Amino acid sequence: MKSIKYKLLLISFVFMLLSCTNSEDQKIKHKPYSILIDNFTSDFQSSITKFNTLELDTIYIPSNKVNSVVLGYFDQYQEAKSFAENLILDSVITEYSLFKNDSLKSKFNSKFRFVSLFKDIPSIYTYDFHTEKFDLIWGEWGRNVFGLYPHEENNITYFLTSLSWGRRGGIPYILNARLYYLDNYKETIKRKRIIGKGNLINGFWLEDNFNLYFYYLDSVKTSIMKRFHFEYEVKGNLINRDSSEFDLLSGGFPLPPKKNLNFFSPSNKYRIITGIKDTLNTISLYNEIKGDSSAIYYTSEELLQIEWSYDDTFSFIKTAELYQEKNKNKLKSTIIIYNNDEQSIVNQINGEGIKNFFIFGNTIVFDDGIETNSKIYFYDFRKNSFIRIVEHKYGLGIYTYPQIPE
Repeated sequence: MKSIKYKLLLISFVFMLLSCTNSEDQKIKHKPYSILIDNFTSDFQSSITKFNTLELDTIYIPSNKVNSVVLGYFDQYQEAKSFAENLILDSVITEYSLFKNDSLKSKFNSKFRFVSLFKDIPSIYTYDFHTEKFDLIWGEWGRNVFGLYPHEENNITYFLTSLSWGRRGGIPYILNARLYYLDNYKETIKRKRIIGKGNLINGFWLEDNFNLYFYYLDSVKTSIMKRFHFEYEVKGNLINRDSSEFDLLSGGFPLPPKKNLNFFSPSNKYRIITGIKDTLNTISLYNEIKGDSSAIYYTSEELLQIEWSYDDTFSFIKTAELYQEKNKNKLKSTIIIYNNDEQSIVNQINGEGIKNFFIFGNTIVFDDGIETNSKIYFYDFRKNSFIRIVEHKYGLGIYTYPQIPE
């Protein structure tokens, strides 16, 4: 891409940019995604000069918006989003909007959601990367938040709460489960469903639809397990529901559906392959172009998550294992950060906790530790360095409050 040195040093040059016509704007659009920025960390002209080393096709001021800048253009949604996220990490901007052609896809800001305690109850907070401040956005007496399910592209989150959950006689239970819908940007919350009392609940995204599965024992015929399935789209609307039954005597306890792992890189250049060697799970990277593979990791832990950088260069692999020590459950997990092009491990993070994570710009954001010892880390995988550690007096987790499962 052509590097554009964009400098606002002369008033006449600023006037020329502000006078861009719609036809001139359209002429330079040759890729679908662009970033609109109208909220900077300093004054407009000072912020604009920070863009003069960016390698982009286009940087321009739209004729119909004052104190705004359009950065573009990008082939991929994730490429554009990653670029804007790095501007937040560099404290250049606090908000941005992503467009596909002329249609707004989503609006984002510098806030991250996480789960910590409020009056001893797992609740939802935000952490502002720019101001480094915490805010409680949802905490209801007696109701525990036990799962956040964000959709990063559309910047919304479904979350589940209950009065309590655990095990009785080896059987899992959950009391008064409820489903809520959170607009991350506006911080508005709507209750979507009172689910009730049951034995098991899980949810996950399949593309743009959130799938929720709820299990409970029939109150009359206790050998029958019933399952309800609810499917919601990104705007919070229920689009499908169905139910089914399982006979525990003939088929045992039903395993809930799980989201498929993301084995292929964005351009399908690479894929993760697994196997077993000497009782250990093997994880390898296969190059679809060269037709060869390289071993990444041998482990007794279960493979739980695979993510990729938008440009195929890095893969992120999480494994975990629940075990017992002195009659107590213990949870250990590992995150592998792997450079696919160089076929080398950049970093390997081990320890207690489930290590939920997501990719934000050039960082992997993950939680580590248990309860009050838990923290959230921002690690720059391209520079191989930690850029921030977020701590809360009660501990904190990305999607759940970090505890050892019963």
